[in-house]
Amino acid sequence: MKVLTVSELAKNINYLLENLGEVWVEGETSNVRYSSLGHIYFTLKDEDAQIECVVFRGRRSRIQFRIEEGKKYRLRGSVEFWAKGGRLSIIVEEMLPYGIGELALKFELLKKKLDKEGLFDPAHKKPLPKYPLVIGIVTSREGAALRDMVRNLRNRFPPVRIILRPSLVQGENAAEDIARGIEEFNEYGGVDLIIIGRGGGSLEDLWPFNEEIVARAIFNSKIPIISAVGHETDFSISDFVADRRAATPTEAAVIAVRNATEILNEAYQMEKRMHALIKRRLAIISSRLIEMEKRRVFKDPMLLVEKKSLAIDHNISMIIEKIRRRLNREWSRINGLKVRPPSLDMHKHRIEQFIQKMNGDLKHRLSYLNSRIDGLNRQLFSLSPESILFRGYTLVFRDGELIKDGNALNKDDKIKIRFRDGERNARIDS
Repeated sequence: MKVLTVSELAKNINYLLENLGEVWVEGETSNVRYSSLGHIYFTLKDEDAQIECVVFRGRRSRIQFRIEEGKKYRLRGSVEFWAKGGRLSIIVEEMLPYGIGELALKFELLKKKLDKEGLFDPAHKKPLPKYPLVIGIVTSREGAALRDMVRNLRNRFPPVRIILRPSLVQGENAAEDIARGIEEFNEYGGVDLIIIGRGGGSLEDLWPFNEEIVARAIFNSKIPIISAVGHETDFSISDFVADRRAATPTEAAVIAVRNATEILNEAYQMEKRMHALIKRRLAIISSRLIEMEKRRVFKDPMLLVEKKSLAIDHNISMIIEKIRRRLNREWSRINGLKVRPPSLDMHKHRIEQFIQKMNGDLKHRLSYLNSRIDGLNRQLFSLSPESILFRGYTLVFRDGELIKDGNALNKDDKIKIRFRDGERNARIDS
């Protein structure tokens, strides 16, 4: 039997461990210690054994959570034997909380990252159009989800136009295909709303809608997006980023368009309200017209003209009287002056100039007043009910009362018809 030195034994142990390769190990942590150099040291143990573990600083970025004391974890790494210390250690490459699968952990980590960046912020949500006429859909051509969405969209709102951008919805290249479909609709610009989605499936099947590339394509879209992935209990990253989440593809159609019957009913109710409003407005206007008809100025419009004429005559008389008194005062003052004849001639000339100026001003004032009277006459005449006689219409009276409705007349009623040039008597035959 060959006798080995300690160093030779250590080399053989490391050789065997290298052949072992990477291993997955699960257990409970203890003695967790974060070093000042950036490494993490801890012990992983179960009821019967324990082993030292280390996460070197360069690998810490792969573990996006804090390792806690006394918690169970599952880790992947390589086992090494430290000859000088005489101990085994696991060099950790990857680590997951116990009971959480790799995809579930990736989901939570990406969700936290995007939420921190503000991609889920309601302030960035775009309002959905109230009446979209063109809807773009990014989904599989063969899936039942497409048939459900198309059927419900057209049943609810027949005028809607649907444009399909076929896409992979599961598998290796699905996320890139979905993101590209969103970008193509934005480049096209001819749709009012985009729906992305697929039917139900496992977490692995729905995973493309949890990829960061899809989330960022949704966030960068200028067109509102509805995310409709899986069943009601399924939540994807796209649901959190989208402007609206639909629990199922069928619900996406309900959210996207309103029922045409509801729209028609609303239009009918709006029409009824408009008719009622117009009817009330006409009643108010009609009442005001009746009140105006009762005013004296409309029954005898010339009375107002006569009053204005009297006022103008009175003003003219007052002006003439003031001028006469002023002239008399001037003549009296001149006659009382004891001046030489040349001075008297000078005052006389000034008085004549003043008289000419006053005559001119008076003529101008009279011309302005006459023009005002003519304008008032024309305005009053246009407002007079009798003005319509000059446009070929007539007024019908019975016992001095103006008839406004033909149904108010009975057979053998005697009436008076007023024309523009006079009146004629008549009798109703039937």
